[in-house]
Amino acid sequence: MKILLRFCFIMLIGLIFNSCGTLKFNKTKEFVKFNSSISELSGKYYGNSESTKRNNNHSINILKLFNLEGEADVINLSIDQDKVKLTYLQGADNKEVVLEGKMKNKFMEIYFKKNQTVIPLLYSQIEVDRIRIGKDKEGNLVIMNYAEHSGNILFMAAGHYDELPFIFKKSDM
Repeated sequence: MKILLRFCFIMLIGLIFNSCGTLKFNKTKEFVKFNSSISELSGKYYGNSESTKRNNNHSINILKLFNLEGEADVINLSIDQDKVKLTYLQGADNKEVVLEGKMKNKFMEIYFKKNQTVIPLLYSQIEVDRIRIGKDKEGNLVIMNYAEHSGNILFMAAGHYDELPFIFKKSDM
């Protein structure tokens, strides 16, 4: 009986620590506090991000991070307390998009998708797609892109998540 209890205990511990997405840390160390308000991020920025080691030397257009089609060379970003306004030239058209977000301590957070269905130990389905907008030590625009898609049925689980920072320099155009 003691051996059976010990075996069950070891199996339970193994199942608890052997699951997709058991522990995730939100990375906010890329951001620094604002001097006055988030509106100090307002301005013109180049449309393509810098390639850095933290984002796997990958450059992306800022419109893709906001789930928008196409590409822009330069964008004008206006940020108020709960709204982000993007103005950009795409082809011959001048486009404007306004998104709503939530202001946090060092960044603004915008969710594009947030679906979480959980029945503990039986079933879960998680779909999260969000960005966090802030600034780094040099005053550059930092957009932290986070995506998670995972789920489980009983002990079968699958999923992935990714959180990458993208840095955009101010434009002098």
